[in-house]
Amino acid sequence: MIMRTIEKQMSTYIPSIPHLSSEDIQGLQIYRIHDLDKTYIFHSYDELVKFKQLLTEEQYAILNFIGVHTSVRFNHLLYLFKNKFSRKKINNALQGLLYYQFIEKWQVEIFDMEIFEETYTLSNNGFKLLKYWQGNMFFFAPERLDNHGKYVHLRYWHDIDLLCHLRYAPSFLGHIMHPSISKGVFTPSLSFIINGGKERKFNFVVYSTLLSDQKDRLKRIIARWKTFVESGKDVIMQDLGNNPTILVIYVSTKKQAKQINNELLLDLIPGKVLLCIGESLHFQGLQHAFYQPLAEGEIKQLDTKLFIEN
Repeated sequence: MIMRTIEKQMSTYIPSIPHLSSEDIQGLQIYRIHDLDKTYIFHSYDELVKFKQLLTEEQYAILNFIGVHTSVRFNHLLYLFKNKFSRKKINNALQGLLYYQFIEKWQVEIFDMEIFEETYTLSNNGFKLLKYWQGNMFFFAPERLDNHGKYVHLRYWHDIDLLCHLRYAPSFLGHIMHPSISKGVFTPSLSFIINGGKERKFNFVVYSTLLSDQKDRLKRIIARWKTFVESGKDVIMQDLGNNPTILVIYVSTKKQAKQINNELLLDLIPGKVLLCIGESLHFQGLQHAFYQPLAEGEIKQLDTKLFIEN
């Protein structure tokens, strides 16, 4: 009995970097590190893109995952690939990708919380290779990372943390980053599809907002969503099917959720709108992470049976 309990606890996702307050984010440092003495030099573009055929299964799977998800921490990879690759294979794949300069390694530090971890992004080589083989996919251009600083990492970590909770839920059917969505609606960084039972499926569109975000960004997203939905059109995402679509605003704290609801009147938007709160997600799990926006800025925690995890 004890063994089963421990196994069940271990299967639940616990983020290696917990919810961060505004003060924590101020102390967060993310910087590139180069810890290999020698790296491989490609002499032509043709040689680079054809090198895909020489990558191992683990190397290409991890390169593609990093490319699609922009900034991926080592512990994200361990959790999401735990049923596919061993820790040793993941580590070896990363070392190979670093040697061929397909990815870049970054140090993540929060001294006050004694957090020291690595995150990985595409390098210029990796970007060129993936764009050649999967030109229709969105990959965040490496040179743009420096324009956004640490905040681009934080935004994608929100999405991946949510994905880690979703990944092994029985109802989870799949996800798409930067989906092709109905014209007139802001492209979300994350969308996913859930099996609601009785041959019903639901699409979820997730807009992640940081504590440091300017209010205008989310206002524009919500205004365009509201205008589109009020026109009577269905929000459709390519490859997810024409299913009922639920708008999700991912925020870090309950306080932030109430402020956003109070300012944007989310309860008045037609259709289904939910708030996903990071601190509830990590402490109570997926089933209790979603909140319904109510009048006057109030929110109601839901017991979401759709997301009961294994």
